[in-house]
Amino acid sequence: MVVVGDGIAGSSLATVLARDGYQVVVLERQTTYRDKVRGEWLACWGVAELLRLDLEHALLDAGGCYVTQVVPYDEVTDPTQAEAAVPPLDQMLPGVPGALDIGHPEASEALTQTAAEAGATVVRGVGDVEIEPGDAPVVRYEHDDVIHELRCRLVVNCAAPRPPFGRPRLDNRRARRGGRCPD
Repeated sequence: MVVVGDGIAGSSLATVLARDGYQVVVLERQTTYRDKVRGEWLACWGVAELLRLDLEHALLDAGGCYVTQVVPYDEVTDPTQAEAAVPPLDQMLPGVPGALDIGHPEASEALTQTAAEAGATVVRGVGDVEIEPGDAPVVRYEHDDVIHELRCRLVVNCAAPRPPFGRPRLDNRRARRGGRCPD
C-alpha cells in the first residue's frame, strides 16, 4: 500500500496498516515539518479515536497535553458569561481525558516516527508523484533525482488539497473515487 502525504492522517493510517501486517510505503515531500503557525487541537471524539488506535502516547511524548476547559471568549459575550459557560471537556466522553493540544510539526514528526517504528517505509524529500490507477495501481515518484516505481493494491492520498510537491497526477477515466483523508 502507498500513502501519499505523511502528515497526521497519513502517518496515522500508515501506522495502523503496518501494525496489521501490511507493507506500507509513505511518500512525503517535506524532510522536516515546518511550523504553520498553528497547533493541532483534537476534539474529544478525535481523542477517542486516538486512544482506540493506540496513538496517544506518541503525541503526549512529543509534548502534547490535555485541555479540560476552554473559555469561549468572543467580541459579543461578556467575559463573566463566557467564563460561566466553560464546558467540562474531560467529562464529554467516557474514558476521554479532554481535548489534546500539540504543535503541528511535533504531531507530524511523532506520528511519522510511530509509522516507521510500526514497520512502514517512510520516504521523505519526495518530488513529483504520478499515480496510474487500476486493479494494480502504479505509483511513480521522484526522490534524489531518481524516478522510482511502486506497484501496489491500494493508494491513499492524504496530501494537502494543494500538495507542495504537486497534486498526484491521476488518469481520472479509470480512477475509483473516495473521500480524502483530513490532515
